[in-house]
Amino acid sequence: MASDARMDAVEFLVGLVCGAPADRLVEGWRRLGREGLRPAVMEEAARLRVRSALGSFCAGLPAEDLDETAEVAVTALAFGRARTEEAIALALDLCRSAQVERRRAVFVKGAALVLAGLFSGEREFGDVDVVVEPEEVLEWRAAAAGVGAAWEPTLAGGYEIARVVRAGALVELHSALPGDGGHVAGPDFGALWSRSVPATASVVADLRVPRHHAAREISVHHAVFHHRGDAEYVLRALQDVARLEAGEVAEGDGLYGREDVRFSVALFRRIATEWVSGRLEDHTFRGVLLEGLLREGVDSNEERFARGVDNWIDASRREGRNPLAFALRQAFARGTQPKPFVSRFSGLVGRYVAGRFGHGAARRRREEEMWLSFLMGRGAPPRAS
Repeated sequence: MASDARMDAVEFLVGLVCGAPADRLVEGWRRLGREGLRPAVMEEAARLRVRSALGSFCAGLPAEDLDETAEVAVTALAFGRARTEEAIALALDLCRSAQVERRRAVFVKGAALVLAGLFSGEREFGDVDVVVEPEEVLEWRAAAAGVGAAWEPTLAGGYEIARVVRAGALVELHSALPGDGGHVAGPDFGALWSRSVPATASVVADLRVPRHHAAREISVHHAVFHHRGDAEYVLRALQDVARLEAGEVAEGDGLYGREDVRFSVALFRRIATEWVSGRLEDHTFRGVLLEGLLREGVDSNEERFARGVDNWIDASRREGRNPLAFALRQAFARGTQPKPFVSRFSGLVGRYVAGRFGHGAARRRREEEMWLSFLMGRGAPPRAS
């Protein structure tokens, strides 16, 4: 696909998620049709995980503007809505369970915005994130069994507790919000609870969602710092911020208490409002934003290797095995001589450490700095290696 076609497609999607006026979007859709670029829009929507938003727009188009691409988008909306409803249903079943009756929980990110009544299917998410009190893990585990769901502990430390799975629906339980990448924990349950309100679209007692100002911080931090500017998270953060701008306007004390997070939130709010109004006239800024959204990812080889080892360690522990002993047994069972094995193993350990803490981490910090510099209007966005 030509880069200019992708650029036009992404520009349309930014206007879509930011809530551009309907007449402007329809005119843009018609222009894309005349230029044969609607399939490119669908491809980019799939890559950036905003197919449901595109489907919601297409569902309201007049008959003369419908085509095969629009029909695919509407189908994607129906599929995405069913998937999110199943995940939310599992989460609500958990919260209704007698084992956790009156236990406190805060839904965050996409599901929280749905339960707050801000979205009705056009916001995609693959799982429901729920933050609970870490002292009550056993009660939540019993609740999972009570609703016929599998309990998969992450054993990764940090903020993650477990994955609760039932018939393809997924709920992730956390003891805190995510931090700046990996398994590092961010603000704890108490900080989140104090900035939460009852979920207006839920009848479950003591189930809460973040206040609007906290929800903005969570979405932007997740995109910029936890996922280091990964394009799909950035676009969905814009979608969240734009919808939140149309709701509660009251401000509150910062959840993360960091200047870089506050600044990033302010920039996302500016982009969301000025893009729609047409006041964002800095064409260089617009171009750099679109180029950033065209990136395919930000992981280095070392980081991918480290994440793979992390996942393998988790799997080993779930099976009751000591990861290092298991690796040694496997190696010697295959007739590997000690010296070559130790040499190779030390090389792998070095690569793992590099991915988790060494030049991989330094590269990660450089990308974060470059992304923030880009958000501030200075320089180009970081590019994938």
